Amino acid sequence: MRPGRFDRRIVVPVPDIGGRKGILEVHTRKTPMSGDVDLDVISPQHERFCGATCENLVNEQRCWRHGPTRTHLDMEDFEAAADKVMMGVERKSAIISEKRPKRDVAFHDRHALVAKLLPQGED
Repeated sequence: MRPGRFDRRIVVPVPDIGGRKGILEVHTRKTPMSGDVDLDVISPQHERFCGATCENLVNEQRCWRHGPTRTHLDMEDFEAAADKVMMGVERKSAIISEKRPKRDVAFHDRHALVAKLLPQGED
């Protein structure tokens, strides 16, 4: 590092359930929502979301609104926005062709399954 620069890393953990709920409350303050939207249900579902990702979730659900006829957002909008934030835009044209053997897909799925079954946080 160059002289005069800090050489420390500051790790900011992701917020807990209450923190995520607070972040969602701040970002949804000016958003009209229907009565079925419950931030107490939404905040525990996204335990790995940092503050910026929670803000992105709210921005995506605003974009998810279908045209000017929808005046209030509901839980379906949040679920669709969460899918888009976590997994990206849906690609309906993404089809496994015969050129890509199913064995390759199974190989990838095997690694994903092992990663899911291993205890988290161990390096």
